[in-house]
Amino acid sequence: MSTQFNTNVYNFTQEIFKSLLENFDGKVVGSDEMNLEVVMKSFFDDYQPGDEVAEDSTEEKKVKKKVKKKVKDPSEPKRATTAFFFYTADIRQEVKEANPDMKVSELAKIHGEKWRNLSDEERKPYLEKNEADKERYVKEKAEWDKKNSEEK
Repeated sequence: MSTQFNTNVYNFTQEIFKSLLENFDGKVVGSDEMNLEVVMKSFFDDYQPGDEVAEDSTEEKKVKKKVKKKVKDPSEPKRATTAFFFYTADIRQEVKEANPDMKVSELAKIHGEKWRNLSDEERKPYLEKNEADKERYVKEKAEWDKKNSEEK
C-alpha cells in the first residue's frame, strides 16, 4: 500500500474516533442513543452509497509545497562512484548487445542481478576502485572546503 493511502486511512480513522469520543461520550454501545443507525447518521447524515457528492468548496485544498532543490556549486568535486557503478560501466555494453530490445530499466535489473551473483573475489577489483575514488573525493572535498572557507 502506498504511503499516501496509509496516511489517509490513519487520518480518517483518527477523525472517526475523535468524533465518536466527542459525540457519544458516556453512551452505551447498542443502546438507543448509540446504535449503528445513529452513528452512521452522525457521520454521513442522509448519504447513501451511490449518491453523488458535491465538492465542498469551502474546504481548503492541501497544496504540496515545492521543495527548492539546493543549488550545487559546479566547482564542488563529484562524489565517489560506487563499486556497483564501476561494475555496471564494465558490463553495460555486453548486456545491451545481448538484450537489444530491452528498456534501460530492464537492463538495470539485469545489472543488479549480475552484481548480486558475483562472489566476493569477483567484486574485489570494483570495491578497490571504489575505495580509491572515495580517497580522491575526500582529498578534493577537503581542498574545495578550504578554498571556499578562505574566500568567505
